[in-house]
Amino acid sequence: MRRSQYVLLVAASLAFAGCQKPDDSEGNPADWELKPPAPGSLPVEARAKMPGLYPAGSRIKDTLAPGGFGLWNNLPKDLAGQEWGAKDTVMIVAFPDEPAAYFKDRGFALRVVNRTSKTIPFDACDSMLSIIREAADASGTWREIESPREEICGNSLHRVFLGPGQYWEFPARLYGGPTQTKFRFRLDPGGGRAAIYSNEFEGRMSAAQFGPG
Repeated sequence: MRRSQYVLLVAASLAFAGCQKPDDSEGNPADWELKPPAPGSLPVEARAKMPGLYPAGSRIKDTLAPGGFGLWNNLPKDLAGQEWGAKDTVMIVAFPDEPAAYFKDRGFALRVVNRTSKTIPFDACDSMLSIIREAADASGTWREIESPREEICGNSLHRVFLGPGQYWEFPARLYGGPTQTKFRFRLDPGGGRAAIYSNEFEGRMSAAQFGPG
């Protein structure tokens, strides 16, 4: 996908969701709080691959970044005894049975959890984590159904930090469609580290979400 096409797709998706592109004024944290879905809200009926939108704020400044990147005020929360994920690991955990509003549509909870004793850096692009939704196709091969982030300029790239015993949470889209399959999320943390995969779960989608080819 060309960068111009990706930017237009992100803008269209944000407009569809009723929010704004991140900028230096920080995003509205209420846009990304987990809230119950509105009565009568429905799954997202996607007709193409959509951008993954997972904004993560950071209380720790990235002193190596050039500055000028977009900010979102979706700050880490304390686990406070919650045992999501496995001890001594960093995990991305999907909660498909925990309904949440995805703006005017239905979604569910998604969390990135740090149960280690260290502060963990993550690559970000305008404060969006590199989280990609994947689905199993008819042959059982995992394929992306959400578009990876793409920087608008070099200043978009920076790091965000998740402290020990903390987590980020996001509403993720609940997709609808004729195809029943398995899903998972992939988190690319950056810094040469291996991808982190979530738990697998069942759901529905349209085959058009795999994109051309």
